[in-house]
Amino acid sequence: MTATRYFPLLLLPTMLSCDGNGTGPEELPPTHPLGNIDATLELDGRPHGVAVASSGIFYISRIADDSVTRGQVDSLTEAFTGSAAVGDTPAHVALTPDGRTAFTADQYGNTVSVVDVVTNRQTHEIPLSDGGFNLLVSPDGNRLYVTTAAGILHIINVATLQVIETVSVGEAANGLAIDADAQRVYVSSIFANRVTAINTTTNQIERTYEVAEMPQRIAVNSTGDELYIASEEVGLEVLNLSSGAHTPVPGVGEGAVGLALSPDEEVLYITRPPAGELVIVDRGSRQVVKTFSFLARPRNVAFAVNGRVALVTGEGGVVYFIR
Repeated sequence: MTATRYFPLLLLPTMLSCDGNGTGPEELPPTHPLGNIDATLELDGRPHGVAVASSGIFYISRIADDSVTRGQVDSLTEAFTGSAAVGDTPAHVALTPDGRTAFTADQYGNTVSVVDVVTNRQTHEIPLSDGGFNLLVSPDGNRLYVTTAAGILHIINVATLQVIETVSVGEAANGLAIDADAQRVYVSSIFANRVTAINTTTNQIERTYEVAEMPQRIAVNSTGDELYIASEEVGLEVLNLSSGAHTPVPGVGEGAVGLALSPDEEVLYITRPPAGELVIVDRGSRQVVKTFSFLARPRNVAFAVNGRVALVTGEGGVVYFIR
């Protein structure tokens, strides 16, 4: 695991996790990276999913290695700190808000693996109805939402690790986003070409939205009126959650898979693995502001240090750190 730096580091103070005696990264005002690839770390096993806690601890799923890799990132530095064996073909990874537990959706294991972050070891497996695709922990840490290849959303009690409800949302359910204020979780279905809105209190479907073909990762804005969709057909699509109108954003390009909205909601990061591109879009103007090319099949994105760093997994064997 080696690091390569391409640009000088930003002169920002290193931020440590908040332990009651100092300021943690979650207390920094939200922002977004300046947009330079500052470092890369080599990682084999097809690095795929990525999740970051407010403390700067991150996990990356290695889909071809049946493992996850733990790391630590701050405003200046990044490092891997160990790997753990999990279930068969971990597609995505999620962390509880306190950063103490990681989960993976195991595509060919038909399970969710539960990893203790301190010991970096798998402690439990939760059975799924079929192959796990994606997963997301609710902001309060009480619920885990897991999607599957057959299009079943599993709603899991984090305290008991028990499935409390399942909802059919369309084949190859993949993207997940939560609007805590509106008490809704949104799920995209790659093959049904739709997004489903589910009430997080009743666990019942409230509405479905037809969108462009093959919607992948999604994000909802803080006001709850727009959903952003990485679309394999049109690139980036904006869904008006009131009217149901869905509008493509020009210039991104087809084959989009990964997507993340920066903490300050100023920019969207979208990956196009077949093209080897990461595209940055200004959310307000709907304009492409930067494109990184010749990357190693960039797949998924997560923001750290309240937006000062973006982590991008490259299935070609590298993790990019953008500051």
